[in-house]
Amino acid sequence: MARIEDYALIGDLQTAALVNRQGSIDWCCFPRFDSGACFASLLGTPDDGRWVLAPTSPLTGCSRAYRTDTLVLESTYETAEGVVRAIDFMPPRGYAPDIVRIVEGVEGFVPMRSELVIRFDFGQIVPWVRRVDHARVAVAGPDALCFRTPAELHGENMTTVSEFSLGPGDRMPFVLTWFPSHEPLPDEIDPDEALEDSISYWHEWANSCVHYGPYHDEIHQSLLLLKALTYEPTGGIVAAPTTSLPEWIGSVRNWDYRFCWLRDATLTLLAMLQAGYKVNVVPGEATAHVDGRFLPGYEDEFFDTLADLVGENVSVDWVSKQHALETTFDGDLVDAITASLLDEDPEAKVAPYLMSGGTDAKHWRKLGIRSFGFAPLRLPADLDFTALFHGVDERVPVDALEFGARVFDRFLDRA
Repeated sequence: MARIEDYALIGDLQTAALVNRQGSIDWCCFPRFDSGACFASLLGTPDDGRWVLAPTSPLTGCSRAYRTDTLVLESTYETAEGVVRAIDFMPPRGYAPDIVRIVEGVEGFVPMRSELVIRFDFGQIVPWVRRVDHARVAVAGPDALCFRTPAELHGENMTTVSEFSLGPGDRMPFVLTWFPSHEPLPDEIDPDEALEDSISYWHEWANSCVHYGPYHDEIHQSLLLLKALTYEPTGGIVAAPTTSLPEWIGSVRNWDYRFCWLRDATLTLLAMLQAGYKVNVVPGEATAHVDGRFLPGYEDEFFDTLADLVGENVSVDWVSKQHALETTFDGDLVDAITASLLDEDPEAKVAPYLMSGGTDAKHWRKLGIRSFGFAPLRLPADLDFTALFHGVDERVPVDALEFGARVFDRFLDRA
């Protein structure tokens, strides 16, 4: 199974696709970011939809990169038979969205295979596929995809397959186009012209950047990605092109990120504006906001490290500068907490813990008052409670709340 970090993104400012290192597009939603996916094997199996375009022989090497200042992805595949190059991109949106894939021979003669598995509605619907003129058309309800290529095509187990070989200088293009199923087939596009249009579009946008200096390429590639997450008709910026991916396998927070979250969009706009992506305005400075936390006693080390990282030519202003606090775990309040917990759960182990978030303790300390947080919840061993923090499904069992209420009642009697 491919890791999420092994995917490259291509897009047309209204939707996006993810391409893994083996030449498989495992995620794509048409016609918009928030539409149902026609390729959803990222969340399941190949039967949930994908498009593989790769050598048939095992890879002995693979490298890839975006063409400079573009979202045109170039992947080089090495096999025992030779070397091929794949070019994947989505041209600027016309009437219909397209995915264009071009493979070309570099060395030797390399057997190739394209496997197009279309499954609309996140892998749930197998479309009706038929030949129309020189194209294959897949239809399911309101959605349709038109697949065009000069390569020979045939069907295998609900999959559209093409097998061919590439020698030095040989090129084979493939174009997949979405359109509403009740409308006529979309006009055919020229893959090479679409490639030039895509390069020109991204270069024109990239030339607006005024950032120069260290890490320019890394910074600019990050800005290109942020631009690709922009929904051009409204200017909204999606938090991510994916949905239903948990923070880790088996975890929660598998939210749908294909929407404009105000916080994320605001930070994205700030980054773009500060890099110069606005009309007739050159920013005089670049700023960054850093939220840092340090352990008690490590305040000076934190500030010294930050100063070393930013260097002599960067000034640091403190928006908020607070101290980290610690206290001994003893006293009348601690005794009352411990006794109240043991009354309800004689096997409980009462221990302090470090909290990285802000509390009122720092304000009480100014008055010479020690304070302690207290949240008595007896939770099931199989409940990953910390993973639910601030989630749309954040919850605790009723039994845990009832346990806490009893502990608090005993505590208040003692306090």
